[in-house]
Amino acid sequence: MHLIEALDAIEVADPIVDETAYKALWLEHCAHLPPMAMAFVGGALADRFAWIFVAGYQGAIRHIFPTRKFPAWVAFAVSEDRSEHAPLPGVTWQAADDAIVVNGSKTWVAASANCDEIVFSAGRGGGKRFFVVATVNPNVAIETRPPGRMLTDLSQGSAHFTATRLALESEMNTRLVPGFGPCEVLYIYAAFLASTWVRFPAERGAVAPLLELASEISSREEVSREHADMVEFDRGVQRLLRHLRQDVCGHNDLWRRDYKLIAMYAQS
Repeated sequence: MHLIEALDAIEVADPIVDETAYKALWLEHCAHLPPMAMAFVGGALADRFAWIFVAGYQGAIRHIFPTRKFPAWVAFAVSEDRSEHAPLPGVTWQAADDAIVVNGSKTWVAASANCDEIVFSAGRGGGKRFFVVATVNPNVAIETRPPGRMLTDLSQGSAHFTATRLALESEMNTRLVPGFGPCEVLYIYAAFLASTWVRFPAERGAVAPLLELASEISSREEVSREHADMVEFDRGVQRLLRHLRQDVCGHNDLWRRDYKLIAMYAQS
């Protein structure tokens, strides 16, 4: 089915006020889809920017790790405490017989209350590796902190590893990891466009060509923000965002609160 047609084929539950409720819909409609379809359909289900973020984020992670089959929600954790006297040490790894042992903390885990796996970096410089671990591992502690001022519906927290043993096959292929930033932008934009398609049908004339462009860009393994079509895509999405802010969404508290999720990705 054409991706845009898929947006019209789903029934939207509204409102979706709870992350767990959105995850249940996502598992039903999105878990089996390829990355860009995942972002489109997940965005179409989203009635707020927290779920738009999740929809795009899940697609972007799968683009970057195409050979890994993630059954549900996964977080991509690379942030660490870099303060001078860091109370949370960064994550290290060492080989131990037929396993890898990791210790340390990651300071930002998206959807921390509901993610099922974490892809995380361990080590620094030439010794940096990426691994995946299930959040149910008894030596992985997920700490969810109180929400901040933005995306307050999205649970966010930290991951702490204590002598966590991983199978050797837990190591991830990192060839596409440098492109995660541009991919995150591409897929979150796509989820935003899909949500706009469903929530503001009068804007479909502007949204349709941008959805087509998103699909075209995602067909490439490596996404670059400097590529001409990505620059065009960025400008088109930000132009749409400005229009919605001025003419459409002033009455929508959820929209007005978190629209900066999209605005902050503007290239210029």
